[in-house]
Amino acid sequence: MEHVYQTQIPDIWLCGLDLQPMMLESIVTLIRETQPRWRQQLLGLPDEPGAGAGPGRSGPAV
Repeated sequence: MEHVYQTQIPDIWLCGLDLQPMMLESIVTLIRETQPRWRQQLLGLPDEPGAGAGPGRSGPAV
């Protein structure tokens, strides 16, 4: 069994240039995932992370 543990996020400015965009994208994604559904609808964000209003899918239900 693998152990899961938490550590402090390293300072993004001290990370390498190849890691900075990935860290920033991960943080933004986590923040978006924590928003309540009503706030996502208010801001016009998709219901599911990474999902857009593509073919066969309309925007958020009102």
